[in-house]
Amino acid sequence: MRRTDQSAPVRVLLVEARRDQQQVLGALIAGARLELVGTVGTATEALAAVARLRPEVVAINVQLYGGDGLALTRQIMQRCPTPIVLYDAGLRSCTPDEATAAGALALVQHPTSRAAADTSSQRDMFVKTLAVMAGVPVVTRFATRTAPAPQLRSAGYQLLAIAASTGGPSAVQRIVCQLGPRFPLPIIIVQHIADTFVQSLAEWLISVTAMPVNVVQQELALQPGQLYLAESRHHLMVPRRGWVTVRPGDQITDAYCPSADRMFHSVAQIYGQHAIGLILSGMGDDGARGLAALHQAGGLTLAQNEASCVVYGMPQAAVRANAVDYSDDLDQLAALIERHTAVR
Repeated sequence: MRRTDQSAPVRVLLVEARRDQQQVLGALIAGARLELVGTVGTATEALAAVARLRPEVVAINVQLYGGDGLALTRQIMQRCPTPIVLYDAGLRSCTPDEATAAGALALVQHPTSRAAADTSSQRDMFVKTLAVMAGVPVVTRFATRTAPAPQLRSAGYQLLAIAASTGGPSAVQRIVCQLGPRFPLPIIIVQHIADTFVQSLAEWLISVTAMPVNVVQQELALQPGQLYLAESRHHLMVPRRGWVTVRPGDQITDAYCPSADRMFHSVAQIYGQHAIGLILSGMGDDGARGLAALHQAGGLTLAQNEASCVVYGMPQAAVRANAVDYSDDLDQLAALIERHTAVR
């Protein structure tokens, strides 16, 4: 559901079988200035409620009585695509890959689980994730070739540029968390998201990655191990080596803002073979032409594979443009980036 009133609270549907947890989680959601539009306890009720209430995000307990949170997620994404956040006590019922494969945008710890070492932190993560994922576009789910891994290069990489749309926040989180806070390169990110969610996305990334996140509003010097996002309605670009900036978008002429193509084109021009470009889950074809330019300039170009994508649109467009050196799942891509940027 697209937001018509950007100042209104995010509308949340809660799918939780236990009555006591319905009350606790409902109060938690309301206390975070989100709007709880409904609470249901079964998969059947949830399917009807999604179609009737049109929430902006659905929170589903993976462990449903008489049902399965993953199966329900698949059904929602087939019938009435809506951003979904799964939560689970102890994160034992499914893996992040299984959640993504089903169509969920994120899997988080149950906010009141006794398995959580810091319950207050888990509650904060839960509501932040709901708020951020509500701004991520989703589409009906449909079911890449994986090329041989490229040989290690000694190019001296100086920048990692990432582009994503639908399914992007959790994919970015997975990549960045594996790279870790000591990652030796700055990371610039184009993520298609509703204008009013950029700051929420930045705060969420800080909380889940423990890495500094900068919302770029003017020219900034790039720092290793830090993330950079464009402010709303602006394009993220590199004007010269070691710096990042933004340019105002045009609502009439821009198909995408921020634009992955514009970011990758600027990276190709300034960094050439000294940059790594990565295109993640997302609908549309933004980034394919820019990644092709980086590929032609000698940079290392990577794409998320179809099996691990929420939507295989952007990576598929890049593969079809012959812009991709290597395609694989998120863990393998992160490991490859680590190998290519390891300090020797």
